[in-house]
Amino acid sequence: MLIATCTRLWQLVAGLVSVAIITQFFSLQTQDIYYVFADLLALQTLFDLGLTGVLLSLASREWPTATESEPSDATSLAKRRLGSLIRDGTRWFVVMSVLFAIGASTFGLWYLQGPETDTMQWRAPWIASVVLTAAAMIMMPCIGVLEGKYVVPINIFRLTQAIIGNLVVWLVITQGGSLWAVAASAAVRLLCESFFVFGRFRKQLFDLIRQEPLPANDALDWRSAVRPLQWRIGLQAIVAYLATRTYTLIVLDAQSTGAAGRIGLTWAILIAIQASGLAWLQARLPQIGRHVQESDFTEARRLVRQTSYLAVATIILGSIALVVLHLGLTRYYPATADRLLPLPPILLFSVSLAIYAVIIIWSTYTRLFRIDPFVRPGLIGSTVLATAAIVLGVRYGAMGIAVAHLGTMTLVNLPLLIPVIRRELAVVEKP
Repeated sequence: MLIATCTRLWQLVAGLVSVAIITQFFSLQTQDIYYVFADLLALQTLFDLGLTGVLLSLASREWPTATESEPSDATSLAKRRLGSLIRDGTRWFVVMSVLFAIGASTFGLWYLQGPETDTMQWRAPWIASVVLTAAAMIMMPCIGVLEGKYVVPINIFRLTQAIIGNLVVWLVITQGGSLWAVAASAAVRLLCESFFVFGRFRKQLFDLIRQEPLPANDALDWRSAVRPLQWRIGLQAIVAYLATRTYTLIVLDAQSTGAAGRIGLTWAILIAIQASGLAWLQARLPQIGRHVQESDFTEARRLVRQTSYLAVATIILGSIALVVLHLGLTRYYPATADRLLPLPPILLFSVSLAIYAVIIIWSTYTRLFRIDPFVRPGLIGSTVLATAAIVLGVRYGAMGIAVAHLGTMTLVNLPLLIPVIRRELAVVEKP
């Protein structure tokens, strides 16, 4: 938990340093395109289709049996299941990475062209960023399966990657690299994940990959167990992308120069704050999964409730720190404060993201039972949010998007999801 917390704290500190560097070295227009790049690269979630989350949830249930000290048929079967997850997942991501490289690069070249960007050197950095991101996607199933057990090494790896990535980005920006900083960040991710998969955990992964294929009637058969859950989560991920990762795209043309950069920079900091809270879930998910495997639902629920409290408290503290920072910048460095959103939308976003963190935690717990009853309510909530964000964002900018986010979360998502979670857990938690 200490390493995960350090990772999230570093993200917060890095966000503050990025504010200072971007303010000094980027024009408002460059800041706009920089964060549009980030949202366009997030299109990879549309090609993931929720598979990474499925692999993590399923692997967290198999690792305790696969690593038992006394070999048995159950141990062998668990290893074969983990090996199957890696092999089939890698095949999926190889195909999806190619499609992502072609689709994202083409869409970006079309979307960003125009008189506003004709004087900017953005095409080469964009293509390089897409290709490097696509290459890194291939290793996602290996990391997802490993995360089901090796929580501490994964968190150390992510902390190291975050530190190196930020340092490289800052170096590129300060040396005049401008938008090449995005490609540099993608290159760091690719190199770090390659070392992790082909170096640090090469032996463990190859041992699993060499396991015999599963019988056709196995409970973890890809077609019967993985694919249905993946498509349900993936469909939600697509709509969620439209609802949460298109804000810079919404205001890029509809608002004045700098609007996309302001919401992009502020949103990145807020997401880092939320991720700090969700670090508690990442650290405790293997333990929660073990209790579910042992049918100790009382202890599993206790950990989930405790995780929810800690996550919300962390997000509240982070949001307070951001508000204090904003007030200080407004008084002493107004030019820097102007690169961020005003306080009213920041406060609305903070409350909304705290609520959403609790929803994520309980939804993740429910999916440990290999069910996903959230397709319909998730689609409804995300569709409403995407529509409201577009309508209000085009007219009122960031404030309209913030109102849409909080309003949808409290008036749509919570009333839809809470009854579903209660109903499903009442069924699956029966001894």
